[in-house]
Amino acid sequence: MKNNSSKTSFYLFGVIFLLIISLVRIATLPVSVKLPLPSRHQDGYYDYEGLMHWHTEYTHDAYGSYKDLAALANANHLDFLITTEHNNLLALYDHQEGLHGHLLTLVGIESTRKEGYLLGINFNKYTTFHLSTSSFISEVAQQGGFTLIAHPTNPRWHWRGNIDDRIVGQEILDLTDQFARASRFDVFSGGLYYYLNKPAGFLQIYQRPVDALKMWDDLTAKRHFIGVYAPDVHQSIRLWGRHFFRFPRAEDVIPIAHDHVILRVPFTGVFDKDKSLLLDAIKQGRIYVSVDSLQDATGFFFSARQKDKTAWMGDELPAGVDTDFQVALPQPLGLKDIIINVFHNGQKIAVHQGTDYSFQAMLPGAYRIEVECGIPTFWGTKKSIVWIYSNPIYLR
Repeated sequence: MKNNSSKTSFYLFGVIFLLIISLVRIATLPVSVKLPLPSRHQDGYYDYEGLMHWHTEYTHDAYGSYKDLAALANANHLDFLITTEHNNLLALYDHQEGLHGHLLTLVGIESTRKEGYLLGINFNKYTTFHLSTSSFISEVAQQGGFTLIAHPTNPRWHWRGNIDDRIVGQEILDLTDQFARASRFDVFSGGLYYYLNKPAGFLQIYQRPVDALKMWDDLTAKRHFIGVYAPDVHQSIRLWGRHFFRFPRAEDVIPIAHDHVILRVPFTGVFDKDKSLLLDAIKQGRIYVSVDSLQDATGFFFSARQKDKTAWMGDELPAGVDTDFQVALPQPLGLKDIIINVFHNGQKIAVHQGTDYSFQAMLPGAYRIEVECGIPTFWGTKKSIVWIYSNPIYLR
């Protein structure tokens, strides 16, 4: 009996020891790089970061006030936030749109359509909930706004209709869709990591959004079409009926990833002027998506030149002319194993290991960039993930 008791105690001690080692390993995985906050004023342009497609208490199954959300966004040094409440503009009528501290806060809508979900941004009257999708797009456009496809390839909520020429873009990376597409093992691992090391927890479920990128590439091969990131946060998971578990919380989601908008001039601090600057840049496609929980990507820049003509993301230059493309990465660069991938109409045409990169092309189509980096795993190996997704530069 004494021997059996000793063996049991030994095995129990071993299990506890291994559990402690595992917890320490998870908690200390170095998956992010903390560097001084970069300047928004870069060499010849301004880089502002923020979020779009967020829900608050104005959406029936979401939590959070604009005041609390703005405080968190300001604390995380965000420059803009575009909320999109479900099928209502009540927050706009309650004067929630405006400057909250230095945060530019805009109110849009997520409209439920039979084909899926559309984000409507920059309009102030919504009467087409029960009408056709074409009517909704027209209503937004007639008020000077624009529409984006939300959840384009979500297993449950994917877009099921034609893509109207007036729709200007889509989500290419959506946090909710990442959860929906992750395996049960990855979700379990992410939950296990989450309370010890939140960046590592997210990276357990994060995967390159292959289907959404293919859909986007197919469209950009034909016309101008922007790609954005969306957290789609409700701060709630439905348990049953009207009972919800408050997860994931805003303070944990805000740092994960952002939309970076590139401007030629800085924000002025005047709401109407800055709103116009921001929305014009988004519609033009002067935007890139980055997983900033790894490292703030401010300083990334993708441009092109033809003799005396220059282009930024979202711009168009003539095809059939030798074009010099340039990719610049943030400095200082704290991440390792950097790989720059060049895509032409969705096909990878060049791979560069290292930092800044230039290449030439002249064929018509859309050229975009993905930047990968290596992060350590629990087992001490390396995992390669996409850190940055640029919007295209077009040769037509």
